[in-house]
Amino acid sequence: MRRHDAIVEGEENLPVERKYLSECRGELFLQPAKPELSLFTGENFFVTCFAGPGTEQQSITWTGPDGKEIKTTYGRIHIVPPTGDQSGLNLVVEEVWASDKGSYTCSSPNQGEEATFNLVVYRAITFEGTPDKQSGSEGEDFLLKCNAQAESKPFVSWNRDSKTIKNSKKYKIEDQALLIRNLSRHDAGNYTCNAYLATALLSAVKYKVITLSVHYGPEWKPPIQEAAYARLGSTAIFNCDASGMPEPTILLFSDGQMIESDDEHDINGDVGSSTLREAAYARLGSTAIFNCDASGMPEPTILWFRDGQMIESDDEHDINGDVGSSTLRINVTDISEFGEYTCRVHNELGVQEHVILLKEGEAPKAPRVAVVESNPSALVLKIEHPAKEPLKVVSFRVEYKTDKDPSWDTAASQEYETGNGLQYTLKNLNHDTSYAIRVAARNAAGYGDFSDEIYHRTKDPQHYTQANGGYGFWGSQSIPALLSLSCILLLRL
Repeated sequence: MRRHDAIVEGEENLPVERKYLSECRGELFLQPAKPELSLFTGENFFVTCFAGPGTEQQSITWTGPDGKEIKTTYGRIHIVPPTGDQSGLNLVVEEVWASDKGSYTCSSPNQGEEATFNLVVYRAITFEGTPDKQSGSEGEDFLLKCNAQAESKPFVSWNRDSKTIKNSKKYKIEDQALLIRNLSRHDAGNYTCNAYLATALLSAVKYKVITLSVHYGPEWKPPIQEAAYARLGSTAIFNCDASGMPEPTILLFSDGQMIESDDEHDINGDVGSSTLREAAYARLGSTAIFNCDASGMPEPTILWFRDGQMIESDDEHDINGDVGSSTLRINVTDISEFGEYTCRVHNELGVQEHVILLKEGEAPKAPRVAVVESNPSALVLKIEHPAKEPLKVVSFRVEYKTDKDPSWDTAASQEYETGNGLQYTLKNLNHDTSYAIRVAARNAAGYGDFSDEIYHRTKDPQHYTQANGGYGFWGSQSIPALLSLSCILLLRL
């Protein structure tokens, strides 16, 4: 039997891409016509065996490295016989294994002809033992694992956000792993391990995206709020807000100023744990609402305590949420509800506590209000409250309605913070309209009683002219002159 190692000469009546054809019209030839085929494991390929004009196509066969004829037309290694316009016998190998290497032979026993190629298989790059998701704790030096394996050991580089990571004070590539020093939550995200492999005949590159999570202890979420407010018919809201690291040193701020211990604030803390104490006020018959919001990785669990005993929902207490955020509602029906409440947040890396001292507080007295200036769309109010109040007045609620509206339930309102003098402007009013106005003051215990109603009418713009002419209204006689002037200017343009 004559043997041809897939190297043959061309003939005019065969396709151009068949580079090598037979000198002898009975010879077999392969396409691709390579004596050696190199592949990585996991790849697919096929080789077609063609018979020369002197050989019957149906008489050719394929045999594998073990010398056995490949007859099956299905499976990972199979043949595809010629059908229709297809000529030649295809040898198909799917997901190449390392054990598939060796010589494959196409032969025609009737003619004593054969053509052979040698299959060389290299182990492809894999990332066995490399977790897709890895996690470390904030503050530690963390080794991000990448285990790239192949025919020979691949070269590895790292990227984050499309930028190459180089050895520095922060990073160091150790073997194939990436050392991240002093891990912080800002290091969390996706990293790419790039593996490069080069052999004598083939080269390859493969990527592995690894998601890094950074665990840290519980922290209060900003912004800071100083107290909760509550009274009968109103809502008191207190936000547990502070900041810290996994082993945190806690600093607390209000309106940009650091809070220090005083009559209403008691802050005790050390590295790794912290307790914030703060006062809130409510009146009998009101509902106090405390919101406790914290962050952490893993997300922290939140529990509420009263005098060392864990609080559960009952007729007087309603708890909504226990992971990351929690709200405690207290129905203040008895003086026994006043006292110390603790919001405790924890995960595997730490514990934080926020203690709220709920005190009985008096709402402010009704303020005095008068209209000191008016124009067609606004009224300027002078609002005064007693200088000596047990708790500081922090804002005023102004409610207003037309005097034709029978109920205050649908009245509009505007809120004004104190500290900007005694005058407050009520804006966006209707022209030439009579309004009823009342005002309530707010302190840490909530809103006090409303003032007596006062009545005032906004100006009619047809008859109103501000002293300095800055309001923007003209008398009816000036409007035609203005229009005429505009027309003249437009015509000249």
